[in-house]
Amino acid sequence: MIELYNFQRDAADRIAERVLSYLPDPATRGAGAKKRAIPFVQFLSSMTASGKTVILADAVEQIAAQAAIKPAVLWLSKLS
Repeated sequence: MIELYNFQRDAADRIAERVLSYLPDPATRGAGAKKRAIPFVQFLSSMTASGKTVILADAVEQIAAQAAIKPAVLWLSKLS
């Protein structure tokens, strides 16, 4: 197991908290039968070698452990 630095732990906790608070009452679009939940989107930007991968991995682990339905995660990287 990788030990996260405090700033990484704080970031992972914040992301997980945001997702878990969104899931019970998501924003919606449409009305009546066409009403649908808007997916949660979270961006993480940080300098190279700051541990973005471990931050996101820890956040996803926290979300999966606490959410009633396991999350689907789309993990993209911006290449420049």
